[in-house]
Amino acid sequence: MGAWGTAIFSNDDAADIRDDFREHIAAGLSPAEATQRIVGEYSSGGPDDNDLWLALAATQHRLGHVAPGVFETALRIVDDADELERWEPADRKKRLAALVKLRELLTSEPPPAKVIRPRKLESTDLELGQHLLYTEASSGSQLIFRVIGFHVDKGGRSAIFSIVDWDGSPALLETPDELALVDFENWHNWTPRIAHIRIVPVGRQPKKENFRLLESRAEPKELISRGTIFMRWDHVIDHVRERAVTLPPTINDLGE
Repeated sequence: MGAWGTAIFSNDDAADIRDDFREHIAAGLSPAEATQRIVGEYSSGGPDDNDLWLALAATQHRLGHVAPGVFETALRIVDDADELERWEPADRKKRLAALVKLRELLTSEPPPAKVIRPRKLESTDLELGQHLLYTEASSGSQLIFRVIGFHVDKGGRSAIFSIVDWDGSPALLETPDELALVDFENWHNWTPRIAHIRIVPVGRQPKKENFRLLESRAEPKELISRGTIFMRWDHVIDHVRERAVTLPPTINDLGE
């Protein structure tokens, strides 16, 4: 299931269930219909179904869209000693605290049903091999991004970028396809560096004047590497400062 913590939504499926339920309600399904669809997709018939029902109950209470029987099922799980047995002894105290908090929530009155609007899907007109010149407004630091792939999920379609090893020369803005990609130290422990980085910037996009689409294109071939990092636009420059094997000279010094 991909659990990373003891909280109700600290695993991959629980977080997806929360998002899916919202989307189903936004699409016009009733809470019962949305519940049936989610159970059909996520239920394994095993112990991990506990996470399904707990996440579903917490989500429904917070949104005020409640299907019959969901709270009752979740409360039975909360009160069942077997739920704590699923966890390592060192994690049981924290898991118990999460369950106690959930019980308090589910035994309180849900709010009025909230209006859930469909999520605006990400989209991009960029193509493989295209280059963007990005200027960070706060520092004036610049990077050239190359489109090396696309990330497609329920949230839409986003460009995956890597960073070109540009020295700031204006002449090279005409031929960034000839430049190599910046090497980065790996953010994992099992290898010291990676050939390049795959970034999907998320969150509020900088203003249009901070981007320039360059004419030159690299070979339109998707470039595969180990993993993809999702990070906010305003974190990209700092990540380059911290992780680039050789810092591009277009990254301005912070003066520290």
